[in-house]
Amino acid sequence: MKKLIFMFIVLCVSIGIYGQNTFKYEVRAPALKAGTSDTTAIFVFGLGSGAAADTACFNNNRIVGAFYHSGRDTIWVTDIRGVLVAGTGTETIDFNVQWDANMLDATPTSLNTTALTITSQTTGTNDTSFNNNGIPPGNWIWGIITGASKDNKPTALYVTMTVYKRNRSY
Repeated sequence: MKKLIFMFIVLCVSIGIYGQNTFKYEVRAPALKAGTSDTTAIFVFGLGSGAAADTACFNNNRIVGAFYHSGRDTIWVTDIRGVLVAGTGTETIDFNVQWDANMLDATPTSLNTTALTITSQTTGTNDTSFNNNGIPPGNWIWGIITGASKDNKPTALYVTMTVYKRNRSY
């Protein structure tokens, strides 16, 4: 009988120790996957269709498209490429990307402190160096133009924003 009680106690202690180790629960943050991420053109900002009357769209501080970043990861801008379609006069326009939690907030974050001056009507004017290229989730992102005047109005503008996000193992 003593052996039976002794075995029962050893069994209970073993289960208790085993149970504590087996059912230990730990929450860990997702680990970053090794390697680099691919880039993709996530958005094309556009204004005008190339028709002569579309020059009326080109005034300073006009929005050139917007979207909401609802993802889980920060997106990192690697490239902005803009191209113009001929209009009236000298064809240049200044373009910048801005973002904030509130659409058109008075104090948004800008991709660059100085807007990209787009002059190309063929292959595009390109920018790969930015002051703030990490756009966190939960923000509205929009393109904005400046540098328009009565003698400087294209009929269309298309700007591609290329980004990547960090790959995570969820």
